[in-house]
Amino acid sequence: MDIEKKIEAFTIAHATPAEKLGNSRIRAYIRVSSEAIGQDQRRQIIGFRDFIKDSKLEDKTTYLEINSAMGGKVRKKFNDMMSDAKAHKFDVLWCEQPSRLSR
Repeated sequence: MDIEKKIEAFTIAHATPAEKLGNSRIRAYIRVSSEAIGQDQRRQIIGFRDFIKDSKLEDKTTYLEINSAMGGKVRKKFNDMMSDAKAHKFDVLWCEQPSRLSR
């Protein structure tokens, strides 16, 4: 194995998760449903920014919603995100926790 292939293999093996996604179109879904601990939108936004920092990811749209999912309430940004997903407008959805999408 020549040195270029070894360097390439090392680079791929030690890439960050965002780097492994290459030029994918990424979007984030950030939802805050209450003032409870862990429901901080700023913390979620910073987490997304840290994830995409120094990456080649494209689009980087954020769906930000401040709304509870209880009682069948309409979540407009969630519905927008689902419509965009069905229309193949992005490749990867970043979400801090699965519970932010649904329970």
